[in-house]
Amino acid sequence: MTKGIASEINRPQELEENEGVNVDTAAIEKSLERTKWFLWHGNVYRALEVIEDLECRLESIEEISEKQRKLLKAVKGVLAATRRR
Repeated sequence: MTKGIASEINRPQELEENEGVNVDTAAIEKSLERTKWFLWHGNVYRALEVIEDLECRLESIEEISEKQRKLLKAVKGVLAATRRR
């Protein structure tokens, strides 16, 4: 599931819309996998660090596409849910 989310961001039409934006889908994918692993193994602190880092990277994109906006919203939701636990 996490691989699909990251790959949707890097579609050719979105690259044309956001030519100046450098979105590293491999890094996003790795961050999502690391978060899942940390949560699975009970390391909430490290999971929060990774999610917060991903949130900062997504927020730093100047002209964010609709797919990126949806991913950012999902990341913020996961961050809030993880903090509550």
